[in-house]
Amino acid sequence: MYTGIVNSTQGADESVHLLWNTDESATMEEAEENAIDYKCGWLNFKPNWLQRFRTPVCALAVISCSAFLQGAIVNGFLHLMIPTIEQRFNLPSFKSGLVSGAYDIASLVCLIPVTYIGGRPKACKPKWIGVGILIMGVGSLIFASPHFIKHTPFTATDSDDSTLCRGSHDKDICHGVKESKLSVFMWVFFVGNLFHGAGASPLYTLGVTYIDESVVKKKTGIYIGIYYTAATVGVAVGYIIGGYFLQLHEEFLTDGHAQNLSPYSKTWIGAWWLGFVILGLLCLVMAIPILALPSQLPDWEKARLSKVSEAVIGVSRTKAYTGFKDFPAAILELLKNTSFMLLNFAGCCEGVVFSGSGAFIPKIIQSQFHLSYKTTALVMGIITVPSAVLGTMVGGGILKKFDLRFVGILKMCIGTTTLAMLFASCFLITCSQEKMIGLNVPYYEDRKEIKLDDPCNANCGCPWQEYMPVCGTNNYTYFSACYAGCTTAHKSDFVDVTLYSNCSCIEEIGEHGIQASSQPCKMACSLLPLFLIMMYLSLFFTFVAIMPALTATLRCVKSDQRSLALGMQWMLVRLLGMIPGPMLFGVILDGTCEYWHAPCSKEEGSCILYDHYSISRTMVLLAFGWKSLEVILFALSIYFYKKDTVNSAISN
Repeated sequence: MYTGIVNSTQGADESVHLLWNTDESATMEEAEENAIDYKCGWLNFKPNWLQRFRTPVCALAVISCSAFLQGAIVNGFLHLMIPTIEQRFNLPSFKSGLVSGAYDIASLVCLIPVTYIGGRPKACKPKWIGVGILIMGVGSLIFASPHFIKHTPFTATDSDDSTLCRGSHDKDICHGVKESKLSVFMWVFFVGNLFHGAGASPLYTLGVTYIDESVVKKKTGIYIGIYYTAATVGVAVGYIIGGYFLQLHEEFLTDGHAQNLSPYSKTWIGAWWLGFVILGLLCLVMAIPILALPSQLPDWEKARLSKVSEAVIGVSRTKAYTGFKDFPAAILELLKNTSFMLLNFAGCCEGVVFSGSGAFIPKIIQSQFHLSYKTTALVMGIITVPSAVLGTMVGGGILKKFDLRFVGILKMCIGTTTLAMLFASCFLITCSQEKMIGLNVPYYEDRKEIKLDDPCNANCGCPWQEYMPVCGTNNYTYFSACYAGCTTAHKSDFVDVTLYSNCSCIEEIGEHGIQASSQPCKMACSLLPLFLIMMYLSLFFTFVAIMPALTATLRCVKSDQRSLALGMQWMLVRLLGMIPGPMLFGVILDGTCEYWHAPCSKEEGSCILYDHYSISRTMVLLAFGWKSLEVILFALSIYFYKKDTVNSAISN
């Protein structure tokens, strides 16, 4: 939860330290020796007409666009694509959770070298940011590459003959077909997301520092606010364009794709790869103007002088840089700070919930409320971005208005986290479970055994590998038209739907003898608005606690330890929270699966039917468990802070 803000604060603090190690005369000499570095351009190409763009506004614009792309790719588009990628490449949720965690793994590894080397006085921060955007663009192209790699997976279509009841069917249609091992592409996705994490690491450290160095003190807040707003808006746009691309079939560029399928079909595979290609190419293009930015903008000296007095007050020069030999002692002192460590572990608890639920919420909503990809994308865009923006603003506003001290801040965190936990009970709200004949209900009410094969389709020779569900007139879903015993099919004259008749397993007969269709069964449910309101409030109160929790961290450590403390917190939250969170949630989601399907493969495959009630109970238990532990850690932090304060007063 705290990582984005920790990144920016750490980057800003680090720039303050670096200013201390650069005396004014050395800076002037360096400026004279490397005057060319203060011009816009690439290598030796630095024309005069390009220098008009050497302004803080232009720098903010291009760096904010990069943050926008990062938010769209990683926090919006990728999360929405997870269910489709799981279905397309036979991945269980644990493996997709591992892919999601790759971003934080790379960010964790790259943090120290990027901030240390890229933050040195002689380093050109825009070059580091630009190279990072290039790497992120390459990562998106790697992520899309499995679509273009030649392979021969088994795919089914609901054509007029392929899924009908035919006695001549071979029940093992994979006989003689090379086994499909699509799940090996998981490692391609993993590497692609590693590139995303590595490429984005300069954005929220060096990017914030560069903006801070380029504008005077009174404008810093506005500029950084615009920067983070761009990243947040990117998340919403990522969801929206993702929903649109999923309306297109994966093979929409080829002829004969998706025969008789529609975006509402359960076996529909949308163009999951298209957004990664487009956004990846945009990253490559956006890197060009960023790489043209100079090391410092013309007014950087004025900006530095406007903040130098604050740096003197906030940091002791003699203590901040006394040498590497003091680093272990500084770390040990922080480890002995009980209140600080308890706050770190509270952040880890929130990190588990935030990253784990964030990776799978689109999938859960889509499954629990029987939504289309487009509707899911719209819903996610509507509730996530406003709750994040408003919650963060309210949290910061309360701090400013009431001027809370450490204990008051943590009491506020306890209250907001408790409210977020209570509203997380929204996961108990769900629509009724889909009834799938042969998977979770028997063919007829008087039979207790649940299996796909039944006397009504015994002579059909139905291949279990062909999963092409149809909805009967009884509003029950059948694994395929073959398992429903249907022998006749024809296209509807009005909509792109296949209609089936002469179905031996379906007793009800509809108009014109129709007994089943390729459209999903209609599930009446009016609970979605209530779920969304409660989920919005849960996210809102979660974000309200961000600024107070960060401020509490700064209040419980010495002023000369703040940068180190934030860096340690950032690493712990990633290592113990953000990285394992998606994998933990993935394993638990896999445990709620009722039926796995992997055609022509010995792999476990992807889940095609989840137990709604198990998902609801599990999600609520996870949210309540981790957030309750977070509240306890906040309370313990208050207790030890008061105890340490009393002991310190007595000793003094």
